[in-house]
Amino acid sequence: MNDSGTTNGRVMDAVSWHSLPVTEVIVRLGTDAGRRLADHGPNALDEPPGTPWWRTFLRQFRELVI
Repeated sequence: MNDSGTTNGRVMDAVSWHSLPVTEVIVRLGTDAGRRLADHGPNALDEPPGTPWWRTFLRQFRELVI
C-alpha cells in the first residue's frame, strides 16, 4: 500500500485487517496461495553447506598457546 491508500491500483477501505478472518482477507486481497506457490516455490532457505571435519580439526590449532 502506498501513501495514496491504493494497492495495485485499487483503493483499499480503512479496515482493521488483523480482526478479519483469514478467508475474508484472502477474498478482499484477491490472493491465490496455490498460484504463488507454483510461480515462486516454497518459502524456504537452502541449507548451508557443512564444515568439513578437517577444517574443524585444524581450527583447534590456530592459537599458539595450545
